Amino acid sequence: MEVKVITDIVGDVVPLQVVKNYLRIDEDYTHDDVNLGILMASARQKLEKFTNLSFGKKTLQVQFDQPIFELPYGPVDKSSIQIETVETTPEAITDFKITGLNFPTIYLDNFVNAEFFYPINQGIPQIWSGNFGCGLWNVTYNAGYGQTTTGGFPIELTHALLLQIDHDFKHLGRADAGISQVALEKAFPFSRNLTIQ
Repeated sequence: MEVKVITDIVGDVVPLQVVKNYLRIDEDYTHDDVNLGILMASARQKLEKFTNLSFGKKTLQVQFDQPIFELPYGPVDKSSIQIETVETTPEAITDFKITGLNFPTIYLDNFVNAEFFYPINQGIPQIWSGNFGCGLWNVTYNAGYGQTTTGGFPIELTHALLLQIDHDFKHLGRADAGISQVALEKAFPFSRNLTIQ
């Protein structure tokens, strides 16, 4: 699944001064502010990828080839979802159903008449028969904290982001620094934990 960022977060999710205080950097020392900004953006992107969250307002586009799909990088503003076919002349899809809250699943209307069977092992329902066609669909939507429908950025995620920034700051120059397990544990309750490739 390829996620295309149409518009990214504007500004910092956590103010630079808060980060400097957390890292115990004197506020008058501004020589490394640009580097800190890069570090902050990198830490945010790492946590967003590992938690399947968008820490601020973004417009995203994802392409799907199945008529049932879950939108990544919640929380999602469900009223912003637009679906169109991937063709020379795209056609807007208006007949779809949405289930779920922060991480909605989209059901294209073609599945209304589908018949499902449930595997013995209680797995995901499989299609037995149905009146639907295959295709490609582009889904464009707004996601992230800070929208009227999703509310402000949770303090626990602020803490998780500060933990990741601190981890990255302490491991500057190390290619194997990776993700902070402490930061992930702090952010996990908000996560849908859908792996983003």
